[in-house]
Amino acid sequence: MDMEPRYFKVATYLPQDKTEELIGALREITVNQIGNYSDCISYYPVQSTWTCLDGSTPYIGKPGEISRETEDKVEFLCHEDDLRRAISAIRRFHPYEQPVIDIIPMYIAEDFD
Repeated sequence: MDMEPRYFKVATYLPQDKTEELIGALREITVNQIGNYSDCISYYPVQSTWTCLDGSTPYIGKPGEISRETEDKVEFLCHEDDLRRAISAIRRFHPYEQPVIDIIPMYIAEDFD
């Protein structure tokens, strides 16, 4: 297969009380449209752990301590033309100083028509 992917699955993890705010921001910039459907976003709870290192300014947790939280994983399919706007929205609305943002190249069925 010689074609380049035109879509990406984008995912991030954030506190559950911030999920609706992020989803609202993504809906406003319309980065989550698949064919004739918009607002195509999935989210579900996940258990996360991390240790904040010295010099960090965590939203949750304290430096030197292991944090364990239930977060939401928010994911959506994004066209390559909208990827920069999607990442920008996540960074703008995410409360963590270092948000994890997964960007995974995807092929969709339309690529094979």
